[in-house]
Amino acid sequence: MTYIEPPLTATEIEHRLRRYLDELVALAGGPLNVFRVANLLTIELRAKIHMNDPRALAEYPEAEAILEAVANAHGLTVPVLRGKDRSKPIALARHHATWELRRRRQDFGLCKIAAWLDRSDHSTVINSLRRFNAAVAQGLHAAEIALVEDTLKCR
Repeated sequence: MTYIEPPLTATEIEHRLRRYLDELVALAGGPLNVFRVANLLTIELRAKIHMNDPRALAEYPEAEAILEAVANAHGLTVPVLRGKDRSKPIALARHHATWELRRRRQDFGLCKIAAWLDRSDHSTVINSLRRFNAAVAQGLHAAEIALVEDTLKCR
């Protein structure tokens, strides 16, 4: 005889989800948001892939560290970088952050980069990459790129 579990009600599903989320928050040691969960998951996955090679982990800087380095290079903060302001200096810094994430975290897809920057979807990332690549091709923003490079080397 096999046991068949009766279907769950919406209330039971909600209670189970809340319990699982509470356990996840306890394991993480504090409140979670999408970015923190993504960061925890990528750390765990990388650790599983490169268990005994700390040099391999150093090849992939954390997304949050990349965003902090870009924000500092442009004299901004990460929340401003993720914000809705479309003024030219902030948009340029956001393009730079997109470019750095794509260059340094090749394991990130376009949608994941968009999520890290609180953008709507991959097409925003494509536009940012196109604009910043054109600027780099013209020799612009070398100082900011060098600042980010130096900052990430020091970590």
